[in-house]
Amino acid sequence: MVAQLDLDALRAQSALPLLDWSARLTNIGSAALTLDWPALPMSASGIPATRCSGFSLAAALLALFLWAGFSASIARRSRGNNNDEPDRIRTTPVAPRGQLKLLAIIAVVVGPIALAALMAQLDIGLPKGHANKSALVEPAIQTSDWQLAVEPVGYGAPWRLLVTHTGACERQCMALVHEARQINVAVGREAERVTHVLASPVALRADEVAALEAQFPRLERTTFDSNAYLKSLQTQPDSWLIGPQLWLVDPLGRVVLHHSASQPGKDLLDDLKRLLKLSKVG
Repeated sequence: MVAQLDLDALRAQSALPLLDWSARLTNIGSAALTLDWPALPMSASGIPATRCSGFSLAAALLALFLWAGFSASIARRSRGNNNDEPDRIRTTPVAPRGQLKLLAIIAVVVGPIALAALMAQLDIGLPKGHANKSALVEPAIQTSDWQLAVEPVGYGAPWRLLVTHTGACERQCMALVHEARQINVAVGREAERVTHVLASPVALRADEVAALEAQFPRLERTTFDSNAYLKSLQTQPDSWLIGPQLWLVDPLGRVVLHHSASQPGKDLLDDLKRLLKLSKVG
């Protein structure tokens, strides 16, 4: 990447009549460059078939090591007996040790591969196409689609556990706010990268604000357009339009996950921990 250009040196080197100006792309026009790319959903889960292959290989190597040690012990005993009785004629046939070792090496290499191929063919122990336990919001929704007043948005902004409601924030709404707070705390040392937010269609009354501040002192409050909110959810399940909802919003302002009230909070906590581990955006 060019950080600084010495035009005088470039003129001398290229022997070209360069002008004293430069041009760059801005965020205007279809050819402009932009940095606010949407975050890609990624999976942090391993592949059980691969792990099984590794364990099988380790077990096979251990068995080969034990067998080699046992064989060496038998050989030493046999040599000792031969020294004590040099005239004894051995009637026991000699085992084809070279062939056995070759077969063991082949089994070590081929066995795990065959086992992994069998698991893939029979679809045994393979992960699903996604690792998230909460529902992925597709098609993508941005907080700007809801006219949600949150700042900052972009690189360095926090992840947000967002509770929305279109009516009064009563018992079910308060329960989701409590769950969002608990998930935020349960993240542990990464808690500073996360905030919990309550979004209301209108400004809350003074008594509602006082009650929220008493129970949830770190809760952020904001407003959104309920009509735009409901319109953006028309392609989603009907249950997402009814009552208060809990969402996970990434630092770029994308609504990533929806958490159902019937799910345990640990599901969203696991998803959030995985995203925090993978993402360095916020």
